[in-house]
Amino acid sequence: MTQVYVLVGADLQKLLIIFIFLHCSTFGAVWNHIFDWFGWSTAIPYEVVDHFTQFTFSGGDSKMRQSILHLIWFATVWETWKERNNRI
Repeated sequence: MTQVYVLVGADLQKLLIIFIFLHCSTFGAVWNHIFDWFGWSTAIPYEVVDHFTQFTFSGGDSKMRQSILHLIWFATVWETWKERNNRI
C-alpha cells in the first residue's frame, strides 16, 4: 500500500526554503560556483543551518575569515531571496 504524506503550514514552508536556497537547479547552483571559487569540494547539507555552519567554518579558525564568509553567505542568501521575489 502506498503512503501519501501531506505537507502543510510550517513543514511545507521549511521544505520550500531548503529547496530554494540549497537544492534547486538555479539557486542551488550558485553555492556550487562559490565553493568552486574557493577551491572547496563538498556536499551541500540538507538543512540551511547546517549549510551556514559548514560554509562559515570551511575557512578555518580565523575570526576575520569567518566574518568574511558570514558576509558572503548572508549576501548570497539575500540576493537569492530578492531574485526569488522578482520571479514570483
